[in-house]
Amino acid sequence: MRKIVVLTLIAAALLCGQKASAQFTAGAGYVNSREYVKKSSDKKATKTPYQGFYVGADYNVKLAGNWGMSPGVYFQMLFNSSTSSTVKTTHKEGFLFVPVYFNYNFYVLNDVRGFVYFGPGFNCGLFGKDKSTSKGSDGKLEVLYEDNIYDKTVQNKVEYSRFDLTAGAGVGLDFLGMARLTVGYDFGVLNRYAGSDKLYGYHRDQLHVGVAYIF
Repeated sequence: MRKIVVLTLIAAALLCGQKASAQFTAGAGYVNSREYVKKSSDKKATKTPYQGFYVGADYNVKLAGNWGMSPGVYFQMLFNSSTSSTVKTTHKEGFLFVPVYFNYNFYVLNDVRGFVYFGPGFNCGLFGKDKSTSKGSDGKLEVLYEDNIYDKTVQNKVEYSRFDLTAGAGVGLDFLGMARLTVGYDFGVLNRYAGSDKLYGYHRDQLHVGVAYIF
């Protein structure tokens, strides 16, 4: 696993050093994500939906023929909230996402270029917080708890790892060589449960739709 990560990053760095036939893009988009948590004794995983956004940039370098490679750097923010009786629980988490996608492009029309892409991504959790609040009889909002999800000193809490390796694929369209529309899907390959008892399996996937400007 480490060799795959190192070799991919080295290849991306070498390709980024090439100036010929390269494109830089910056964009943003919507993310719809799901968290899968499964205890070893459960038959099915519990799914929790999240919504959020991403912003970032990538650098596409042309390879042989219609093939290219586009390492990128993105910041992602995800949110979830649920209400039970008078108690509201919220979760927010920020990630640094570094995909290294390979792509194959083709022309749909004279001014419209289509492409498909696939490849690994490297996810690092930057911060995350669980918060629960309740309204008292006097109408004031009371904070029941507010925890850092990566703080292993908090008791009775599932322990998360900050790191994940994803496998992704998607499609896109470039218009007039200036604007880009993409739709993609990524699935977290690694188990992000960090407990020593191996009690849980924790994975996350995401569907994302975005637009970008091509420089």
